[in-house]
Amino acid sequence: MFSKSGKLSALKVGEATVTVTLKDKTAKEDTVFKCNVYGGPPAISIRLTLSEVTLEVGKRKTLQAILKPNTTAETGIFTSLDPDIAAVSASGKVLAKKTGKTHIISKIANGKYDICTINVVEATDKAAEKNE
Repeated sequence: MFSKSGKLSALKVGEATVTVTLKDKTAKEDTVFKCNVYGGPPAISIRLTLSEVTLEVGKRKTLQAILKPNTTAETGIFTSLDPDIAAVSASGKVLAKKTGKTHIISKIANGKYDICTINVVEATDKAAEKNE
């Protein structure tokens, strides 16, 4: 179902094809766009696959969230409690920025969430370690 502003909302779980026709008086034919969309059930729980990660400054790690039911179209929203220590993208990619400890939270629409502790340490100099 479309709202007045054009937002599409699923009425039930399943697939649908959305067809948009642009009528142009100067063109010989109308322009037609088709898009298949899937409306899944809302997520009822979320779990991150990692509860704690230690990263060196400048390193990256992708966190993965498991949502139930697995047929949901919903995704977790990732947030860093201290983005100066570790930043996180919408897809769960963590970038260690400076030494310290913070938490990454992934939350779903019903308010449930899971947390991963991020420990950021100084980068080690592999060459210096070999010479000692």
